[in-house]
Amino acid sequence: MTQLLPASADDLLSLQDGVLSRAQALQAGLTDKYLVAALRSGRWQRLHTGVYATFSGLPPRGAQLWAAVLRAGPEAVLSHQTAAELHGISDQSA
Repeated sequence: MTQLLPASADDLLSLQDGVLSRAQALQAGLTDKYLVAALRSGRWQRLHTGVYATFSGLPPRGAQLWAAVLRAGPEAVLSHQTAAELHGISDQSA
């Protein structure tokens, strides 16, 4: 499978540390068939229901946080300790 991702998906993946939701993937023009093939081949991995990392291997912290936000839904945000960590005002992981 050599399909290139649409530019809209590339921009989103860059912003979201290589993570996207199923809804975002479909909105960017990817198909369910593409998603299934990417997951089965091991090029992508499921981080949560309906949330995918577009890479294999251990997800870095930023990808983990994006996966949590995307899984929680469109109104979700990071707050408290995690937000402090991201803004460099706390050195502890959430």
